[in-house]
Amino acid sequence: MESDYDKNIARVKEIVARLESDEAVSLEEYKRLAAEAKALLEECRSQLTKIEEETVALLSPNA
Repeated sequence: MESDYDKNIARVKEIVARLESDEAVSLEEYKRLAAEAKALLEECRSQLTKIEEETVALLSPNA
């Protein structure tokens, strides 16, 4: 089963490919896609931070 992280990264890649393509994108569409990608990346960063904190806690000698 694909995780939310993987789904988010896949969607960001789709957005980047669309914005880098020769396909015309309106300014409003560009802004919407950029905002969506930003939100997805913020969620990914949050998930990675949480995993890092959990890993540090597991490896801590006081755990």
